[in-house]
Amino acid sequence: MCTFREALKGKSVPIFIWNQHLFDIPEPLLKITSIHAADFVNKGKITLSDDAPTFDVDPRCVGIFVDYMKSLTQVKNPTPLRLQSDDNDIETHLGVCRAAKILGMEKYVDHLIRQADAIFHGLPSYKDLDYLVVHKAWNPRVYGIAIRSFARMIRGDEIPDPENFKKYLFQRDGFAQDIEEANVKHYNWVEMQAKREQREQQRLRNEKVAKFKATEYKKMEKERLAHGKQFWIAKNTQDARLRKATEQKMRVSDNARKFTPEERAWHVKTNAITATGGNFTLTGDDFSYLFHVNTDNGDLISDHFGAPVTDFIPPAYILPWGWHDNLANDRREFPDIGRSDSRLPAIHIEHSDGDTVSAFMYQSHEILPGKPSIPGFPATYGNDSDVTTLQVQLYDNVSDVGAVLSYSIFPKYNAIARSFKITNNGTADIVIERAASFSFDFPNLDFEVIEPHGDWSHEMNTVRRKIDYGETSFRSTEGYAGHTHNPFYMLTSSSTTENSGEAWGFNLVWSGSFEAAIQRTSNGYVRALIGLNPLHASIRVTPGSSFQAPEAVAVYSASGIGGVSRLYHDLYRNHLSRHKATHETRPILLNSWEGLAFNINDTAVVNLAGESADLGIELLVQDDGWFGVEYPRNNDSLGLGDWTPNPAKFPDGLKPYIDQIVKIDVVNASTNDSTNTAIKFGIWVEPEMVNLNSTLYNEHPDWILHAGKYPRTVTRNQFVLNVGLPEVQDFIIQTVSRIADSAPISYFKWDNNRAMHELARPSDSYNYILGLYRVIDTLTTKYPDILWEGCASGGGRFDAGLLHYWPQHWTSDNTDAADRLQIQLGTSLVYPPSAMGCHISKSPNGVTNRETSFTYRGHVAMMCGSFGLELNPSELTEDEITSLPAIMAEAHRVNPIVISGQFYRLAGPQDSNWPAVQFVSADGTEAVVFAFQQQYTTKPAPPPLRLQGLDPKARYFNSLNNGTYSGATYANAGINAGWDRGIYQSKLIFLEKR
Repeated sequence: MCTFREALKGKSVPIFIWNQHLFDIPEPLLKITSIHAADFVNKGKITLSDDAPTFDVDPRCVGIFVDYMKSLTQVKNPTPLRLQSDDNDIETHLGVCRAAKILGMEKYVDHLIRQADAIFHGLPSYKDLDYLVVHKAWNPRVYGIAIRSFARMIRGDEIPDPENFKKYLFQRDGFAQDIEEANVKHYNWVEMQAKREQREQQRLRNEKVAKFKATEYKKMEKERLAHGKQFWIAKNTQDARLRKATEQKMRVSDNARKFTPEERAWHVKTNAITATGGNFTLTGDDFSYLFHVNTDNGDLISDHFGAPVTDFIPPAYILPWGWHDNLANDRREFPDIGRSDSRLPAIHIEHSDGDTVSAFMYQSHEILPGKPSIPGFPATYGNDSDVTTLQVQLYDNVSDVGAVLSYSIFPKYNAIARSFKITNNGTADIVIERAASFSFDFPNLDFEVIEPHGDWSHEMNTVRRKIDYGETSFRSTEGYAGHTHNPFYMLTSSSTTENSGEAWGFNLVWSGSFEAAIQRTSNGYVRALIGLNPLHASIRVTPGSSFQAPEAVAVYSASGIGGVSRLYHDLYRNHLSRHKATHETRPILLNSWEGLAFNINDTAVVNLAGESADLGIELLVQDDGWFGVEYPRNNDSLGLGDWTPNPAKFPDGLKPYIDQIVKIDVVNASTNDSTNTAIKFGIWVEPEMVNLNSTLYNEHPDWILHAGKYPRTVTRNQFVLNVGLPEVQDFIIQTVSRIADSAPISYFKWDNNRAMHELARPSDSYNYILGLYRVIDTLTTKYPDILWEGCASGGGRFDAGLLHYWPQHWTSDNTDAADRLQIQLGTSLVYPPSAMGCHISKSPNGVTNRETSFTYRGHVAMMCGSFGLELNPSELTEDEITSLPAIMAEAHRVNPIVISGQFYRLAGPQDSNWPAVQFVSADGTEAVVFAFQQQYTTKPAPPPLRLQGLDPKARYFNSLNNGTYSGATYANAGINAGWDRGIYQSKLIFLEKR
């Protein structure tokens, strides 16, 4: 051990000083000099020479500081930097740690020196000192604001960008004002000293409480067991009292300014989020979400998710003796694995030594206006007035792994969007084995779950069942969201109906394999999770890099199942789907598949466009069969992947005949007059797939998903390209761009007709979906005026992830109108009808062979945002031709209400022979009701249609009986549809506010 003075003898030490006016622009941020140690020892002070290098003038110098330090390490090979301070702020400490790692200086002492002369007092060995970092104290409030921002930046994956760091700081809400106030009003040091004494007294009281627990609690437990009495000792009672006093002081603005940055971070309130003494309250218009920090172990504890509450009520249950410190009995907010909690975890990490235990503990938090984006992922979005975000930093000190939990509150929609990010700060790889983006532990309540299930042509059917003890789960292992399940479920109380009772929705914003799980334990607690499927995880995270979990969105409603649905619809239309067509009426389209199939050529398509325009069709979509040179696409076993027009069918390519098509005027079907608007052209692609018989497969057989020498499974005569590979992503982007640039194309239908097989590694699915998002994000950004529609053999990828990029999706390949009622109503549990696509197809239907009227088929189809025809116009019957003008006129009138209106399920086909739905316009002046009779029965009589969403005091005219009644009358008495004898009937009823 040697003293500091001894260490400095005969040495020249570079000294880095953080200037006391860090954010005073006229002052330099950093001065660097080199002085002889003897001068320092003799004078006892640091004197900067006039020629000292100076780095001016603002926080951008942080990057310069790091670069300068790196340059020094290149000149010589110094002993690693040692830092010392009397500052115990944990964010500062972590920031310093990260700075040292950026600079390659792995060793450091715990703190950073606060004042230059502190180096003479009580310091340990400085034998190998090569750098000295000195911080001169000044206004602590400015220091706290600055150092946290600095710490946040340098804890990231990259060195702070010098040009963006200042911009980042000063764009943060209230930052510039805080700096200004801090510079003109310095800290009250008398009050600071009083606070220190107060904290010391609190520490002594805590010691007494700890001693009491250690010596007296067993006696009380024995007394409880002997006499049957129930005791609950409130933890941190003294903390609660201090917290209350602090909150009272925070209400006085003059006093509030005097709190340290640490205290202000601990006691922050916004319109949507309150953080007070480790208790977090997230509030929407009609819901509250509460959790708190367990100050004994740093764990986050779930408290409440549901109807609004104004107070925090601590749990008061009695635990069996010996289980008081057992995590199995806690309602945990971010449950990890391996520390006595045997329930399903939200996070499961395997470390390099094979250990799978994690211990994430609270470190700090931050409240941000607005909502940061999640790079590479689809997610909800909003400005500062729409959403507020809480970020909670956790850390596992054993494994050196950090986690940031993100909670974004959309108060208007009673919605909370959650995600998390794991950062590997260690020196070895870690593997993410399980990641549930949303996890919440509910108390012992009587729950039921509504979950979607189905198959191809049978999507989004629903089942409702009781949550009993054990695990209830469902998942997709297809690589995509899939037909069999959807990444969504709803929890309800046992008494919840469509229109009343509590309901919670959980939806993963993800297009890949997923798992949803609900687990009831022996104490009745219910853990609800949704996230990645662990079978398709095992995601490796190298040192210094991060893993991002996709976002999950939960909503709460006390207005039943329909209330949850409407909240999702509004949220997703306004804050998830980013395409401009989301809020626009959609063109009525005709798809060529039913009329032409693979028998397609330029002449046939032009003729079909002319026939379609005469019917009032506004968009002609050219489906499969138009491509392939060496392997012409004459059936589904050829040509997929070769996206060049077939020269035998289209000898001049796409442009000449498409130019001809887009000059054809659309005719008003009701008046036979020209609309003076040309028909638009759309095209079908399936760019993620390839046939064995294709040029692409011959040239790049390694581009498909495969597992070594194992046989490659063929489904529907095709393979799946590995979109996780950057070269495949680039190929798809270039291919689709070439098609889009070759002709005036207004619409793309993007299909995907098989699941993933032979995933060589579980994480291949995760990487595939991220690659797909990169492709779609690039193309939709590049071509914002093109209308994109997703399809995956129907609804195989109807999910919130793709809804972020594409405004509509083909809901099912099953176009049978009677089946479509259930499919569309099931889909509407979470996804807005404005995002669905449905077409009138031929009768008898090609899937079910069921016969239904043209009007019935039309009414079912126009319940969706994208309405059209899937048939050959030349094969329309006389009755269908007669019915068509009225259907087209109704579709034009209905579509704006479907796009932006509120949706109500009045009755469903699973529960009633008379299903009905209702849309109410956004301004409440119009409504439209779709009512159906499936089978004719003599008894019982049809029930009245009780409408919803109308102003009870306003009066509405209806087109059914030309009557005008109050909204209350429509809701409470209802109207009779007046059904005739017959099956598969429908009625469309318009209401207008008078």
